[in-house]
Amino acid sequence: MEASLAEINGVPGVRGSFICDSRGEMIVSAVATGLDAALDGVGREVTQTMAALEMIGEAKSELDFAYSRTRVVVHDLEKAVLIVLCEPKVDISLLRLTLNVVTTRLKGYRDIQAQLDAREVEKEVLRDDIDDMSWHLLEALGERR
Repeated sequence: MEASLAEINGVPGVRGSFICDSRGEMIVSAVATGLDAALDGVGREVTQTMAALEMIGEAKSELDFAYSRTRVVVHDLEKAVLIVLCEPKVDISLLRLTLNVVTTRLKGYRDIQAQLDAREVEKEVLRDDIDDMSWHLLEALGERR
């Protein structure tokens, strides 16, 4: 997995990448040491967002969050998520091409899949992780499906 992350990090404008299990816990990371502390909770927030979208029938295989100084691109690996931290003006076409190659490879490697299988839990929105208003909105949207 480390080689795959290194390949992604080789795309100009990519600051780092990491893979989280479906709980949002980091499995492997290729980010600068100083960034590790700043990433606390990012995996959990991303996996909760993906689970919420799935809950309301809007599951996505890719998410793209654009901020003033950072862009966060997320790819669903089915049993995990790949999170890429980028500069805002990263060449998104080149990044997506690289991600398509890397994610196909990651999904095909038996040893990687075995590691992910060992950590797999069902994707779910945890009530304690979101505020009351968001919970009620998710419930209402889920009922409308």
